[in-house]
Amino acid sequence: MTILFNGPTLPQEIWQTALHRALAPRPLAVWPDVDPASVSTLICWRHGEAIIPHLPNLQRVITLSAGVDHLLAAGLPEGVEIIRLEDAGMGAQMAEYALHWALHFQRDFDRHIAATRAGLWEKRPYRPASDLPCGILGFGTLGRVVADRLLAAGFPVNGWSRRGQGYPGVRPFAGADHLEAFLKASEIVINLLPATPETRHLLDERRLAALRPGAVVINLGRGATLDEAALIAALNAGALRAAVLDVTDPEPPAADSPLRRHPAVSLTPHLAAETLPDPAAAQVARVIKAVERGETPPGLVARDRGY
Repeated sequence: MTILFNGPTLPQEIWQTALHRALAPRPLAVWPDVDPASVSTLICWRHGEAIIPHLPNLQRVITLSAGVDHLLAAGLPEGVEIIRLEDAGMGAQMAEYALHWALHFQRDFDRHIAATRAGLWEKRPYRPASDLPCGILGFGTLGRVVADRLLAAGFPVNGWSRRGQGYPGVRPFAGADHLEAFLKASEIVINLLPATPETRHLLDERRLAALRPGAVVINLGRGATLDEAALIAALNAGALRAAVLDVTDPEPPAADSPLRRHPAVSLTPHLAAETLPDPAAAQVARVIKAVERGETPPGLVARDRGY
């Protein structure tokens, strides 16, 4: 059966080269130069899933991303496996992004910049990193990489997940019953959650109110996990210090969205972590080898959980 690549919005030559090299000696077909009935595995990027109805014998889809909400919404047959990237170089990039902003607020750069723009020239003492606990909301593979970088910089780290798995140096919180305790314990909340029915607006008015006064929200997961209207209200009320949003709902935000002009909101265009061809192709190869051995492939998505 054939392995097929379809990434219409990706640099084709770069990705084809990386995948060919990682999968060799297995052949790799590229859409549309393939017999659709022969395809068992589709490797795709966003919009690549549009060809799935033309692949009658498809067994699995490997998406070159950590998020799978676009595939869950595509109505794939139940028997088709969905496999996502677990890191593939994204963890280190996301950790850099998170650390940059944690240091930005720890050193009070936001306040210094605002003061100089207002014509002031003054120094102010800042707290050590050890006084600013960071909470990672969605403590999985990427969360552990982010935690390592924050711990190395001296920040205390809390980690929240459904099951609350332990990790050296990280204070664990598990399940919905302990979410508000996690929020109260964290001054900088870094959201890495995927988009699922359960996580939609998980950070709503009530949960944002559970944060410490002057807390910072950094959203690197999916825009739909954060109630943006509630966020703006909390910022306007002075309950929160700032928000950094690499993802929004919708994305990009509308031209007249208050997110674009609020002085306490920093927006970036979904760039916290890019999918890198060589690490991604290496993980795809690990998936294919696991399938060939009859093993559960890394990154296999449980559809009921959404990740």
